[in-house]
Order: sequence, then C-alpha cells, then structure tokens
Amino acid sequence: MSWPALPDDGAAGLAAGAAFTLRAAANDPLVTATLTHENDAEAGLTPLLTVRPTPILAGAIDLQLNAIVEVDVRLTLTHLLQPMGGIDDAVRQIHTTARTLLDAAAA
Repeated sequence: MSWPALPDDGAAGLAAGAAFTLRAAANDPLVTATLTHENDAEAGLTPLLTVRPTPILAGAIDLQLNAIVEVDVRLTLTHLLQPMGGIDDAVRQIHTTARTLLDAAAA
C-alpha cells in the first residue's frame, strides 16, 4: 500500500490518515491482531494509544489541535475495532468531524 499525496487541508489530512490506517488494517492481519490483542492488553498497541497517548501526541502544541488529533485517533480506532459500515463511510464521518472541529478552532 502506498502513501497517498498529502492534502492541503487539515481535515482531509486527518481523514487520509484514517483511511490509510483502516485500509492497512483490513488487509493486514498482523496490524489487526496487534491492535485487538485480547489475551494481554499490555501486549498490543491499544493501551499506548488510548491510555498513555503522550508519546503519540507530544508534538501537538496547541491544546485545541491536541484534542482534534485525539478525536481523530479515537474515531479511527473505533471504526477499526467496531466497524459499522464500509471504510469509505468511516472516512467521510472522520473527515466531517475533523473539518467541523478545525473550523470551530479557527473561529
């Protein structure tokens, strides 16, 4: 899977990252198993992303941006772990949410 071109707007970038993650996980049992490890929660990456996000989000300086990135990561993980529709629908929802939050932060 190749990386898509970087979009010019932040919401599209967050949605593109979510799309890449969801498609990679759908096609890679190792990624899915790592994120959904059931026997030992500490063995997977999910605790790092959901309980100790500091290493992942340390680069985000602005508190609003920090919150928007966290929402994006959590929405992506939710769609990955509990899909309720197709990847394209999930990406549209993530893009709409990110765009709304970024617009509100810029206002």
